[in-house]
Amino acid sequence: NLSHVKETFGRSVLEAMAASRCVIVYDWGALPELVKPGCGFIVPFKDINAVAACLVQLTADRPLLLKTSNAAKKHVEQHYGQTAFTERLLGEDSPFYRLLEVKSDKGIH
Repeated sequence: NLSHVKETFGRSVLEAMAASRCVIVYDWGALPELVKPGCGFIVPFKDINAVAACLVQLTADRPLLLKTSNAAKKHVEQHYGQTAFTERLLGEDSPFYRLLEVKSDKGIH
């Protein structure tokens, strides 16, 4: 993702990672928060030479490409998958937890 727009989340990057794709993103906007070490590559904003260096490295080191792609998918599953989403939505730290607890006390399910 070499967008010059400051991404606020990076859905396309997340989708690529979920599909076991190695990503290269600029250190710009929210993308560095999404792409953790070992799950892709973060390069300085507008540094095309750094992008090219990552591509050359990944082309030459296929095991690194596979390792990074697998780590990206695992990261997405752990932090954004169904289980993680449910835990965030219904867990004790969720603002909805108290609402569910109140309804449960009144017998509303």
